[in-house]
Amino acid sequence: MTVIPFLPFSLNPPETNHKPKKIPRETTIELAITVIKTLRVFITSTYHRRMFVNMDITYKSFVLLHFIGLAALFGGFFVQMKSKTKVVNPAMFHGALTQLVTGIALVGLAESGAVDEELNMTKISIKLLVVLIITILVFINRKKASVSTGLWAMIGLLTLANMAVAVYV
Repeated sequence: MTVIPFLPFSLNPPETNHKPKKIPRETTIELAITVIKTLRVFITSTYHRRMFVNMDITYKSFVLLHFIGLAALFGGFFVQMKSKTKVVNPAMFHGALTQLVTGIALVGLAESGAVDEELNMTKISIKLLVVLIITILVFINRKKASVSTGLWAMIGLLTLANMAVAVYV
């Protein structure tokens, strides 16, 4: 019969002539509490730390994608500065969609508690409204041969305003 020294009972089934000892209830409860505390310390020190590290990497990856979307949107606007005819190019379209999707994902990750980020809901609301307006304008005008200079400038200025809100609010 194998007996583990720190357990007051055997892990093997009892033999036919052997009656197992009755373990006092207090000892069982103390053992259960010790096991739970040990597991809790182990789980929080390994699993959660790894989970938060992975979520931190995920969050930073979404921030990087958010910046890439900003670069595509503003870059698509910026390359047409000297052009006579203004268009909503694919870079602006994909940049606006990337900004919208990654922005929502970033807020979702921060709200879930997966990352340790403080959220400014006023800032997020303003940025969401601005990026929704940009995305709608870009989506409606993406297949047109040309757009008015005013509409093109509005998309660029709203993008610039969204950057300003991100930095200053």
